Amino acid sequence: MGNLNETEKWEENIYQLETSDPVLGGADGISNRAPRQLANRTKWLKKKTEEAAQSLAEHVRSRNHPDATLTAKGFTQLSSATNSTSETLAATPKAVKAAYDLAAGKAPASHTHPWSQITGVPAASLTAKGTVQLSSATDSQSETEAATPKAVKIAYDLARGKYTAQDATTTRKGIVQLSSAINNTSETLAATPKAVKAAYDLAAGKAPASHTHPWSQITGVPAASLTAKGTVQLSSATDSQSETEAATPKAVKIAYDLARGKYTAQDATTTRKGIVQLSSAINNTSETLAATPKAVKAAYDLAAGKAPASHTHPWSQITGVPAASLTAKGTVQLSSATDSQSETEAATPKAVKAAYDLAAGKAPVSHTHPWSQITGVPAASLTAKGTVQLSSATDSQSETEAATPKAVKAAYDLAAGKAPVSHTHPWSQITGVPAASLTAKGTVQLSSAINSTSEILAATPKAVKAAYDLANGKQPADATLTALAGLATAADRLPYFTGADRAALATLTAIGRAIIAKGSIKDVLNYLGLGEGSALPVGVPVPWPTATPPEGWLKCDGRAFTKEQYPVLARAYPTLRLPDLRGEFIRGWDDGRKIDEGRKLLSWQKGTLVGGHDDNDSALDISYMSNGNNIDYGGDKVFAGNYRSDYLWYAVLGGTNSRAKAELNGAFFNITRPRNIAFNYIVRAA
Repeated sequence: MGNLNETEKWEENIYQLETSDPVLGGADGISNRAPRQLANRTKWLKKKTEEAAQSLAEHVRSRNHPDATLTAKGFTQLSSATNSTSETLAATPKAVKAAYDLAAGKAPASHTHPWSQITGVPAASLTAKGTVQLSSATDSQSETEAATPKAVKIAYDLARGKYTAQDATTTRKGIVQLSSAINNTSETLAATPKAVKAAYDLAAGKAPASHTHPWSQITGVPAASLTAKGTVQLSSATDSQSETEAATPKAVKIAYDLARGKYTAQDATTTRKGIVQLSSAINNTSETLAATPKAVKAAYDLAAGKAPASHTHPWSQITGVPAASLTAKGTVQLSSATDSQSETEAATPKAVKAAYDLAAGKAPVSHTHPWSQITGVPAASLTAKGTVQLSSATDSQSETEAATPKAVKAAYDLAAGKAPVSHTHPWSQITGVPAASLTAKGTVQLSSAINSTSEILAATPKAVKAAYDLANGKQPADATLTALAGLATAADRLPYFTGADRAALATLTAIGRAIIAKGSIKDVLNYLGLGEGSALPVGVPVPWPTATPPEGWLKCDGRAFTKEQYPVLARAYPTLRLPDLRGEFIRGWDDGRKIDEGRKLLSWQKGTLVGGHDDNDSALDISYMSNGNNIDYGGDKVFAGNYRSDYLWYAVLGGTNSRAKAELNGAFFNITRPRNIAFNYIVRAA
């Protein structure tokens, strides 16, 4: 590759390389012809532009009344602004006074602050250092307080001799894993508050003599340690070895609760449920950690905000396009104006030509004018350049005079001794820093002791871990748990005690598993057939005092039923019909005793009849009969035609006799009955 030789000339037409042109390199080659013509034009334009600029500059200087600069006298424009960086304007006494007055009320560069003037002091959190309030509570959920060694000692002492703690649920205390997610519905994780808000923004303007500081301007703040007080970062971890962080009451509570009888769970894997540690990392390939909703959200949000791999942009979507300036290339807007002061626009050839033509008819570059020939010299003001009278005053309100370097130096020297708007303080200059206590926030000294009762020190995660580790995995202190811990458990094995503090394992049968799975004692009794009324086998008639049987029972009224409805009842009554016990007495089955021979179970038997024949064929009523013992006699009237026998037997003195049913036309005998109470016979429906 080589450089093309450029010529300062204007090419009327730009050569276009045709497909039929052979590729030919070199200075005069066809392939370089078009670039060379463009280069020639560029060099020509550059020369003409520089000539026009030089002519214009010489014309401006030819007035012989130059502007004032830092090294030469001249015309200048006044300004009362106090935030201008211009070196071509003159500050008025008013501007100098404003700067002087502002500096006079500021604090010296070297000064101190009592603690009451320190604002925006950050509170310690799980992610940032800051001041913290102490707490000796062992059941607090706070993550913004620091546990005292006393709280750690309570948890540590409680852990000695305890069994492993159980996992926490919504109905039971226990150890728990933290989560900072905000869109998680888990009921097995414990939510933490978000990080404490950052310190307030620095106040605008100069720092007044009486001012406050955001925490970000406090430098050299000591960190709390085992030997010195200072700010500390909180931690709810229970397995940290850190001695530079402060354990939260929540961490203490976790260690404390761990001592209260937990079981040891197995670790979760990709094929087995168990306990798991969370991770918010988005570049981790572990299969033994669980991603938090925060990690998932970070990956999702990152992907959601990305553009497709292949995409384009219209110009309207191109941001940060640089504008051309005196020191950098960029896009530029053209202007044909000849009186513009802009340094961000580009002059067109038309503007250059107008300036060039104007300069051609003006006075020579080198000529002078006596002051007497300079007419209409303007006076300098806040809006226009002109001549001005100087002033060294530092308390003047004038806006028509120009401050001398002496006045500016006086104001500058006064301000130089003041503290800048943005300044910091070493910790040694911060006075009145409060110490943390159980009722107030402040700096605190750390302690890794596990037997301290102090309430003004902050326990480190190392102390919490010591208490936690002591509780985690400890063998029980009592013989009963020791006996259980020595068993080699397996599936379908149930521990039981063979003696005092002696345990063994029994095989758990299907019936045993079914009983354990029942939700209540009632369900277990029903499963075993020992529910309400279960003391009697299904099918036994039971006297019931009301007309309506209880739930699960049927009246003995002769009704039919199906085996599908009541399979157990069907075994007691194979005919699938209940006995009709309404108005009947139950008699014991003879079963070979020969007192009531020939009877079958559930067979009906007529009543025993006593009395005499009514020759008048009228219903016999002997209810009026009585004896000296006031025993009532009576019975149900029985008509011979309805009786289930061909002969009716009746008693006579010295024996019995009988009559044919055909000979009896009217009411005959009465059925005798013992004294009784009417009950409703019922059976269980099962």
